[in-house]
Amino acid sequence: MLWSDVQAIRSAVRDAAPDVNTNRLTDGAIETLLAAIEHGKARGHKRIEPEHILLAIATSVRQRVVQHVLKRLGVDLPGMTADVAASLPDNQGSASDGWPPFGAQTARLFSEAKAESHELGHNYICSQHLALGMLRFAPCDAGEVLRRQLVTIDRFRQELFAVIGKPKPTSAGPTTG
Repeated sequence: MLWSDVQAIRSAVRDAAPDVNTNRLTDGAIETLLAAIEHGKARGHKRIEPEHILLAIATSVRQRVVQHVLKRLGVDLPGMTADVAASLPDNQGSASDGWPPFGAQTARLFSEAKAESHELGHNYICSQHLALGMLRFAPCDAGEVLRRQLVTIDRFRQELFAVIGKPKPTSAGPTTG
């Protein structure tokens, strides 16, 4: 991951959700957002929505914790990936050279992920917080995809705690995840 990509992601998140401290995004969250942008660009989409982020979470090699939690909840990841891909609009034209901006629902997702992080006593935002953020608000097609798989915010939290342990307040800076 290039430093220029990290800075570009932070800038794009800051533009979409000024209330989010982008220095608190973990490397894993940044990589997820980069993958989401690539999914959107490959489909010629004009905006990056939560569905692109869920697709990135479901398919990225780095997102093992979230994927493990989803599998423990009985989610069929290939089936969910197909469901997410089907929920995205058809190709909207050729991809531009630049990155598509984050859409309004994604801006809301960033704020919900920040709130989830705060409620868990964390001072960073990682991919787990992004997944929980999808479950926090409606209407969010990505959250609906998860709910159709019988994933609720309470069940996700419970399994997440079983995998990584109970949340503890931390003063450490961003980590991977």
